[in-house]
Amino acid sequence: MEDNPELFNKYNNVTKRDTAESLKEYAKKIKWRSNARVLDIGSADGSVTSILSTYIPQDYEILLGCDINSNSVKFANAQYGTERMKFFVLDIEKPIPEHLKESFDHVFSFYTLHWLTDPVMGYINIYHLLKPGGECFLVLSGKSPFYDIYHALSLTEKWAPWAKYFDTIVSPYHDCKDPDNIIFKSLKNIGFHHIDVRCKQKVFVYENTDVLKSKIFYILFDVSNCTRVKNLSISKSPRNAIQRKKPFLFHLQKS
Repeated sequence: MEDNPELFNKYNNVTKRDTAESLKEYAKKIKWRSNARVLDIGSADGSVTSILSTYIPQDYEILLGCDINSNSVKFANAQYGTERMKFFVLDIEKPIPEHLKESFDHVFSFYTLHWLTDPVMGYINIYHLLKPGGECFLVLSGKSPFYDIYHALSLTEKWAPWAKYFDTIVSPYHDCKDPDNIIFKSLKNIGFHHIDVRCKQKVFVYENTDVLKSKIFYILFDVSNCTRVKNLSISKSPRNAIQRKKPFLFHLQKS
C-alpha cells in the first residue's frame, strides 16, 4: 500500500481526523510510562505518527513508525523524521525480529490492521512487541459504505476485471454479526487483559462527490498499483457526500 505517499498524504483526511479525535478522548486513559518507547504500526506517509507525537508525554525516549512500504517510510522520514521520531520498514504479519520483541511500552495503530490478510497474526505480533505490562491502542475499520460500493462495482461488467482487488480492500469484520465479541475473544486468547473493544459510528462529510470519487479512485489505484483508473461513476451528485463508517477502537494491556 501507499506506493504514492504524496497522493496518500493528500487523501488521508479521514484517518487524520479520526486519529486526533480518538487520541483526544482516550490518551488521558492510557497509563503512560516515563521515557517510553512508542511504536505506530502502519505509519504510511508519517502524518498520523506526527499527530500521535503531540498526544504522548513529551519525555518519551523514541517514537517509531513502521510500514510495509519502503516508499512510504522514505517519504515519512523526509517529511516528519526527527532525532526522536523515525520510520522503518516492518511487515506486521511476518515474524517479529528478535531485537524488537518486548521493546515497546506503548503500541498504536490507526486504520491499518483491517488491511491484513490475517488480523489475528497482527494482534499476536503486537503482543510480542510490547514489554510486559505495556499497552496498545488500536483503531481499525469495521463496516464502511465504501466496501458496499466496491462490491457493487465488482458485479458490473465494466469493473469485473477489478474484482480480484476488492477482497483485499474489504475489512474482515464488514459482514460479521458480532465483531466486537470476535475481536475480544481473539485478544483474550492471545494473552491480553484489561481489554476494551468499542464500535463507534463515525461520519465524514466530503466537499462533494468529486472528492468522494477521488478517494475511491485513490484506494483502487493504490491496491492495484495501476497508473490509471478512470470514468468512475456515482449516480447522484449532491453538494456534500457523506461517509458513515463503524471503526473499532481497542485499548488493552499485555499481562
